Amino acid sequence: CDDLVGCTDDTCVAGTCVFTANDLNCADDLMFCNGVEFCDAALDCQSVGDPCPPLLCDEVGDTCIPATRINNIELFYAGKFVDAPDVSHSFLAGGSVATNANVTNYVRGVTGIRIVFDGLVNFATTPAAAMQFDWTTGAGLVFSPVSNVATMVSVTAMDAGGFTVVTIVVTDNHIVNRWLRVTVDALQVTSGGVTLDGELSGNPLLMPSGESNPGGNAVFYIGNLAGNIDADRTTLLTDVTAIRTNVNPFILVPISNVFDVDKSGRAVLTDVGESRTFVNPFFVLPLISP
Repeated sequence: CDDLVGCTDDTCVAGTCVFTANDLNCADDLMFCNGVEFCDAALDCQSVGDPCPPLLCDEVGDTCIPATRINNIELFYAGKFVDAPDVSHSFLAGGSVATNANVTNYVRGVTGIRIVFDGLVNFATTPAAAMQFDWTTGAGLVFSPVSNVATMVSVTAMDAGGFTVVTIVVTDNHIVNRWLRVTVDALQVTSGGVTLDGELSGNPLLMPSGESNPGGNAVFYIGNLAGNIDADRTTLLTDVTAIRTNVNPFILVPISNVFDVDKSGRAVLTDVGESRTFVNPFFVLPLISP
């Protein structure tokens, strides 16, 4: 008895040939990425195929490599405090309601954002092409593309310690008294051929990004109201007075100090003058609910 199918057990029972499919005859423990093998009584050993799609299969480690995610998003003031992050402010994602913690009072506006991935990534063309920047106009809630973005916003990427860090620098005084929305196009950011797992949620943002499957743009928001001190989202003379009361050129203050509106490291008379230029009792920055 021989059916010429390698994975069947061929036996003779009471003068009759019996061919029994036996998956054990197909076990291939040395190959992980071709998937589990089974015996087809007609076609011989068959495989279910790659066990990892849409993820990348690692034959050496016998594992599925997960999609790259975003580990952290930081706010900094370009050229100030040696570009250290200001952790007193947070970004928010769609589906959340903004709070005052999402609004900076830096008089130069939103000038610096860092995106830290949890591994090394590649960009389809350039890091800048993977980013979309939109802002609100006046006290409105409608977002539209940032004007002159090619000349006002620079985007660079650097690999360090097994991670890719994207640095976004915005020209001073460009994104002031408004909300900024940043979108990272997942299809433009890949690792090992697998697209970014980028979905963001929460306020502050929950990290890392994603839901463990490739794909999904990363979208986040940050606001600015220059010179505002008391978190009422309007810059008034009371804010100027509060800064003047706290002026002390002999004491260094941390990056989170609200009276240091020009982020020089000290609360001084220039902060008073800077905040005064933004006094406008008729403008209130709305809290968005994207």
